Amino acid sequence: MLKVPLNQAAPGMTLAMPLHHPQTPGRVLLQAGFELDAAAIDRLREIELRDIWVSYPSLAFLGEYVNPAAIALQQELAAGLDGAFADVANDGEAELEYEQFRETIGQIIDLFSTHPRAALYIDEVCAGGNTHIAHAANVCSLSLLMGLRLQPYVAQQRSRLHPRYATNVVNLGVGAMLHDIGMLQLDPETLDRWARTLNENDPVWRQHVWRGYEMVREEIGPSAASIVLNHHQRFDGSGFPEKTEGDGVERSQDGENIPIFARIVAVADVFDRLRNPPDGSRPRAAVEVQHALLSEPWADRLDPMCVKAIITVAPPYPPGAVVTLSDGRDGVVTGWTPTNPCRPTVRILETIDPDEKAEDAETVDLLEHPALRVVMTEGRDVSRHNFFASRSDDYDVDEAQTLMWRRLVDADGALF
Repeated sequence: MLKVPLNQAAPGMTLAMPLHHPQTPGRVLLQAGFELDAAAIDRLREIELRDIWVSYPSLAFLGEYVNPAAIALQQELAAGLDGAFADVANDGEAELEYEQFRETIGQIIDLFSTHPRAALYIDEVCAGGNTHIAHAANVCSLSLLMGLRLQPYVAQQRSRLHPRYATNVVNLGVGAMLHDIGMLQLDPETLDRWARTLNENDPVWRQHVWRGYEMVREEIGPSAASIVLNHHQRFDGSGFPEKTEGDGVERSQDGENIPIFARIVAVADVFDRLRNPPDGSRPRAAVEVQHALLSEPWADRLDPMCVKAIITVAPPYPPGAVVTLSDGRDGVVTGWTPTNPCRPTVRILETIDPDEKAEDAETVDLLEHPALRVVMTEGRDVSRHNFFASRSDDYDVDEAQTLMWRRLVDADGALF
């Protein structure tokens, strides 16, 4: 199978995965096995579908990076949110099916835990709708993936709890799903102004964290409710809301004073907002967004360990992505390493016979060819957005956590 941008889709291609409507969660447009024609492609372009997975027998092994069951569950979650959020927008006291959401989130966690490689495209499942629903579902899934990958860090940050309970991420998923529920009670003018400017200093828009917190705090666990309240806290102390300290001064939280679940959701929230702008403008490539998170001003505002996690669970050039190299050749990514994620392994498309073994095609490992780099992906010029590692733990969250534990052992003489 091959991930193809819709502007490169051609009649005769066969869908390898079902297509879901970007504006209507849970609605399947076309089933796997459907052969595209010109009319179908035109219709898909009208609804602004981003890309599709097509059958490509020689690249069938790339299917291990996509989990249809997890995608179906995320669509189920989004469909449930669609109706529930509509009720909340019309009636702030509407009851949400919290237990049903928790059950679905638990099922998603099970799939992510058992098939971690098959979730690299989960953030794109609900992309394109530019709605509260798509954003909530994307942030929920990304946060869960990050939380599972960050278990050693989460256990260290929640050291007052037994590791078994500290690393349970169900409440992380619930809080992530509901993190912006307070925005449903803001007036349309405020929401439109924020979507155009993304100005987080807007005092009216800032009220959404308190409104959301008051709506859910009696219904969900404290760690989940804390996410709703604190997902705009910033690592450098520049976020909100402020709280009155012992000396009577109002201050925002900073650094590790911010609950770890809120820090995880903060990264997923910013990532998805930058990738799928709320004003409906053209989506950005993952590598563009990650470059922004590693640069000022975001580099100081977000937990560095959580930024490493988002790079690991939503890599800049995941297997199956079509890319253009700096020598002009097009290829498909077939592998990557978290230690240097912008130097993937690429098979050159012109040397791949769709029906023959892909192993016979020319393969370029960018780790072995430092003069080459990716310059185009997802229809975007990304030549200025690559980032390259100077140390093994620069972007590899597993390596970074291993080094963290080694430092703790060296300092304390024991792990616990």
